[in-house]
Amino acid sequence: KIDLIPEDMLHPYVEFIMKAENAPCTVRCPANICIQGYLTLAASGKYQNALELIRDQVPIPAILGRVCHAPCEDVCIRKYHDEKININMIKRFVAQYEPPFESNSYFKERLKRAPKLDKKVAIIGSGPAGLAAAYDLIFRGYKVTIYEKENKAGGLLYTGIPEYRLPRDVLEKELNILEKLGIEFKLGVTFGKDITWLDLKKQGYSALVLAVGAGKGIRLNIENEDVEGVWQALDFLYSYNVKKEVKVGEKVAVIGGGDAAIDSARVALRLGAKKVYLIYRRSRMEMPASESDVEMMLEEGVEIHYLATPIKIISSNGRIEAVQLQRMKLGEPDETGRRRPIPIEGSTYTLEVDTLIEAIGQKVDNSFIEDSLSELKTNHKGLIEVDPFSGKTSIDGVFACGDVVLGPSTVIDAIRSGKIAAFGVDKYIQGNKAMPLDLIIEPIDSSEAIENLKTVPAPKREKIDPPVLDRFTRKGNFNEIIQDITPEQAKAESRRCLACAVCAKCNACIETFSCPAIYMDDNKLIKINELLCTGCGVCAELCPNGAIMEVNL
Repeated sequence: KIDLIPEDMLHPYVEFIMKAENAPCTVRCPANICIQGYLTLAASGKYQNALELIRDQVPIPAILGRVCHAPCEDVCIRKYHDEKININMIKRFVAQYEPPFESNSYFKERLKRAPKLDKKVAIIGSGPAGLAAAYDLIFRGYKVTIYEKENKAGGLLYTGIPEYRLPRDVLEKELNILEKLGIEFKLGVTFGKDITWLDLKKQGYSALVLAVGAGKGIRLNIENEDVEGVWQALDFLYSYNVKKEVKVGEKVAVIGGGDAAIDSARVALRLGAKKVYLIYRRSRMEMPASESDVEMMLEEGVEIHYLATPIKIISSNGRIEAVQLQRMKLGEPDETGRRRPIPIEGSTYTLEVDTLIEAIGQKVDNSFIEDSLSELKTNHKGLIEVDPFSGKTSIDGVFACGDVVLGPSTVIDAIRSGKIAAFGVDKYIQGNKAMPLDLIIEPIDSSEAIENLKTVPAPKREKIDPPVLDRFTRKGNFNEIIQDITPEQAKAESRRCLACAVCAKCNACIETFSCPAIYMDDNKLIKINELLCTGCGVCAELCPNGAIMEVNL
């Protein structure tokens, strides 16, 4: 089976002594997905094994492959040689190789290894944080019920992300897997109204995890903001994604520069707006939205007004007719690190629009804090205060995760927060018997090795990008824009990995070469049984990371 590993992967580009303890991509990933490992497996055609390595850490790989902002790619050492690896594309690709649940040996084995605890945990909210907490708790041996106020699960994955980025069948498939794992979803139930923490305790729940998100939009607080035709972005996206009944005028202005603003502008175009303007008070450099999404939005015809902010809505007969804008200039950086926008006196102008969408930020709606949670401590922003290493709140048995703790954040950040809360629950119930937290809390300093890796000679290899529907094909519909790559492309892009870390714990040596002497222990460390080892050295040849140096008989 040696030929399953490409010849150019048998000899790493870098010397073993120069490798980092942990690959920068894995360290930077909030969920610490073993990226070097799954790229290694994908490069050798072991797609299902690559997917299993991802599923070790996260519950929704197919979704992440579409909506993750991919901080791992920002620290990819490959970019110092040519271009960073398209890591998220590979995640999306291998997610296609999910076997039917009934024949999925990975899940069967994980459930078989899980302890059997007669304890129930309730989770409020089915967004990424709630799903991650539930996923980890299932494998920690708990019975888990998720309560969701909407009639479909997914949180903002369902209510806030349009289908052209996240098709509904992909979301449904991921949720169905979680349900088959044993997670119970109770939909259409509003916490604090239909059920309380006191009710749940009476039903025998040992712990509560609050993962309610930050689903309330922030207002502009300008004149005539409440007239007809003015939307909050989350309400606008909800009305389309859930109700399918939103209407827009011919000229639409969207205020903001984040993902919700970009999505609102692109949805408005698809719903028939003839002209869509994006109004952003800073420059393109400070815009927080994904660069690729901004580029596609511009291709589709959205016009951006940089360095401008609304100061007044002009209306007639209770409906918006125009928005008055103030030109801005950039000053010194503020607390976010971005340059502060400063008004330019005497530089206002008017833009005629019949729809305006406010997408300047989100906050937590604390209406879920009912009587039995009255002692819950929150900060000045309304976020729940928790212990950062367990998610424990000020109330015994109550934990919190996701945007309700972090503020508006990314999907992968919410997943990390959910994993921490799951560990906190396990620690609260089981004490020292709790399974350890499988996250890197304090990464080992590999800065010297990384600096060496930046300069080590490596052959140039062209980056592969996925095919994208052209702007004419995607006009007026919500078809998924980014298309799938081929296995050949997935292998070629994965082979661009420089294998920066000592051992990715990818299991390639075990999966590719069926040797009874090689095994992985409970801590996911590769071990060699000296009694069974013949000293042939094939495992050392197969390892693309140079992690197996010698075999001691």
